Amino acid sequence: METRYSLQKKVISQNLYKEGLEAFLTGNKQKAKEIWKKAVELDPDNEEAVRGLNRLKD
Repeated sequence: METRYSLQKKVISQNLYKEGLEAFLTGNKQKAKEIWKKAVELDPDNEEAVRGLNRLKD
């Protein structure tokens, strides 16, 4: 069973992903990269943030 703390980290990570996506869509790729890195640090299983970072590596 997941602890409340790990669930909170997942929620924060998802919110960071959305914030990073907004930055990405407005052309601020560096900010998106920084935000998505934080999202993955909080939740390495956040596939959306991982994909976003991989997209920026291309």
